[in-house]
Amino acid sequence: MIARNFVVQGLVAAATCVALPALAQQGAAGSSPSTVSVHLDPQRTTVSFNAGSIHHVHGTFQLKTGVFALDSKSGVAQGEILVDADSEKSNDSKLDQKLHTQTLETAKYPGIFFHAEKVTGSLPAKDGTSQLKLEGSFNIHGADHPLLVDVDATRQGDTVLLKSRFSVPYVQWGMKDAGTLLMRDKVIQITVESHGTVEGLEPKGS
Repeated sequence: MIARNFVVQGLVAAATCVALPALAQQGAAGSSPSTVSVHLDPQRTTVSFNAGSIHHVHGTFQLKTGVFALDSKSGVAQGEILVDADSEKSNDSKLDQKLHTQTLETAKYPGIFFHAEKVTGSLPAKDGTSQLKLEGSFNIHGADHPLLVDVDATRQGDTVLLKSRFSVPYVQWGMKDAGTLLMRDKVIQITVESHGTVEGLEPKGS
């Protein structure tokens, strides 16, 4: 099962790397001018989580890869954002051990990923801000769940800052209750802030 998960993630990453450059080239050639590609920088990305409880629980995950293409005219989105589940770290080491071994089972399910399928709105045509919605499937603990995410985008030249927040009802989604005073809530709030580069947008100042 562990080997299968790594193979599946590898195939997904390979397919994404092949498909997205092709889409970007189509946009650059004029056949699909509304398509832009986005490459997220793992070193400039923060994936954090919070849970309401008696004590404040705060933790982070590490982004592994993030690349997708958005076509604002057709509403089609493609690509993956992959997070390393085993990188989870919070302000409580005992809770971390329980999350890794019982709730997330990171040895069995090493990846958490979002597969984009639809987009509403678009990235800023020039320097500035915009709001968009990404719809797709969120895979955690080996299971897919439909997810609609609101995204705030800030563009500066060929770079973009993306911010989003969404909820993960982990117990409702079939994961084991962490069962501690620190995690009385059965819903975790995820916040993502990521810098990336974009291709297919108008040059700065045009």
